[in-house]
Amino acid sequence: MKILVIAKQKDSAILVPPAVFRQLLEISMAGIAQMKKAGKLLDFYFSPLGYSIVILNYNTAEEWQKDMGLMPLLSYMDFESYPLADGNEAMKSLLEQLKAAEKMMAGAPR
Repeated sequence: MKILVIAKQKDSAILVPPAVFRQLLEISMAGIAQMKKAGKLLDFYFSPLGYSIVILNYNTAEEWQKDMGLMPLLSYMDFESYPLADGNEAMKSLLEQLKAAEKMMAGAPR
């Protein structure tokens, strides 16, 4: 399953000494490279507004949770996550649902 994740640094991250933050960043960058190589991190972007945006590819939440440990910097981030579906497939499914609803409504008493 593909998942869109938007992360923003917590205010408390400013309290981390720069040398420690650098180490957390280096370790996290290695984790990102590992996840990319494994096909679990499909895209990674950074917004000038301070947001990190990633598209992940995981079969289970447990697998995702395990890999989060590869990036200690995540302890200093707040997240929003959204499961993604293929747009064309989702539209086809919606179309079929609407057709079924039309058939049900056509036979309903008015």
